[in-house]
Amino acid sequence: MPDGAPVGDAGGVLDAALFVAALVVCGVLLWIAARMEPHWVSKDGARFTCRVQLLGRHDVPEGRWREMRAVVDGDDVVVGARGPLNQALQGRYRVLGRSRAAPKGKAVWLLANDTRRVVLRVPERSRAVAVIDELAGRR
Repeated sequence: MPDGAPVGDAGGVLDAALFVAALVVCGVLLWIAARMEPHWVSKDGARFTCRVQLLGRHDVPEGRWREMRAVVDGDDVVVGARGPLNQALQGRYRVLGRSRAAPKGKAVWLLANDTRRVVLRVPERSRAVAVIDELAGRR
């Protein structure tokens, strides 16, 4: 090749391919992070973090799933807020039963008190599952 002839822009193509690959990896990591639910449970399974959703008229879910703290106290589950937006869901609930149609990897129960009904969700492998199932069996 003569000295001044254009060689091509192979470096630019490689840079663009690496940039696209980095975007794909970031997208996959964001997707994985969005699907994960942080969960904590005590050794005895009586205290745990969970997701709670309010049920409205005709048991239609209202709003989004909220991260809450829960404590099993006697025959009830006491749900506490993990921030100012979750204050409305706080309260003492009795477990009515477990859902048979829970999403894969999740355990879901219907809870109620005198004023509202909520759905409580934890990972299927949580130590809290056996404790909450025991409460559901008492009803």
